[in-house]
Amino acid sequence: EKRGCGLCHDRTEDQTTDHLGPSLQQIAEAYKAREGDFIKFLKCESKPLVDAPRFQIMHDQIVKVKDMSDAELKALEKFILHGE
Repeated sequence: EKRGCGLCHDRTEDQTTDHLGPSLQQIAEAYKAREGDFIKFLKCESKPLVDAPRFQIMHDQIVKVKDMSDAELKALEKFILHGE
């Protein structure tokens, strides 16, 4: 919430509005089997697994997470991938 991710991503299963990014559920489904890849993506160390064509649009927002600590990134990963 603090970083505004919910403005483009929500928990619905199918997010089809053109101006929004993939839902948290879609992100979780893509990254669950690839532990660690989600954090690499947030650190801009790997390519997106979800909605790659829109990545450039969200790239400026993702760069904002670079100031997050490793603990914050792990907590975000746990929240998105495991709903905790």
